[in-house]
Amino acid sequence: MSLKSCKVDYICHDCQENFKLISGNGFCNYCGRLGTFKINICNDCVKWNQKGWSWFKSRSMYVYNDFMSEYMKKYKFNGDYYLRKIFSDEFFSFFM
Repeated sequence: MSLKSCKVDYICHDCQENFKLISGNGFCNYCGRLGTFKINICNDCVKWNQKGWSWFKSRSMYVYNDFMSEYMKKYKFNGDYYLRKIFSDEFFSFFM
């Protein structure tokens, strides 16, 4: 018997595979957007920095692809609050 909590899968493996983690190099140091940048900062973040938002950083964990777009639509705009559970373990591990 273990006191370690069990991981619960809230979506199937095939759906989970459609969420692509951002890893390695080639992303903006401020927002996490994938791309090839001269100084590891995307054009949008350069603009924000010029407007005085240089203190602000955000870090994306996943690529914003069609599957993520559909997820965000269901979660944010349709109010499917159950979907928050899909990333809860990953968010906790990533930011703690």
